[in-house]
Amino acid sequence: MVDGCSIRIYDDLPFNILLERQRFMPVTRELREKGIRYRWGASGTLVVQQGDSVLTLLAQEDPKEFLKALHLPRPADRNPVTDGANPTRKRTTDKGASHKKTRLLNPP
Repeated sequence: MVDGCSIRIYDDLPFNILLERQRFMPVTRELREKGIRYRWGASGTLVVQQGDSVLTLLAQEDPKEFLKALHLPRPADRNPVTDGANPTRKRTTDKGASHKKTRLLNPP
């Protein structure tokens, strides 16, 4: 309670949607690096518009095929040494991050 009022906190997105977004992280990283704008669609889909065409990555589809359709290299094709990626770096949370965010970054 705050100032005599009860507060309810609701999750913004279902946990399974957050997991799908985490699964698409290599794709969104490539899109950001190439300056390609994207948005999140319904049910955890990823939507990209290139020129007159709109491509949608569904949860059950292979992200590598999606990048291929966009004429981008697959994340597995990147060379961590020459491309500047650090494959051993792990994501961490801020000290103030909630337990739920930590679970998202380190799913069971």
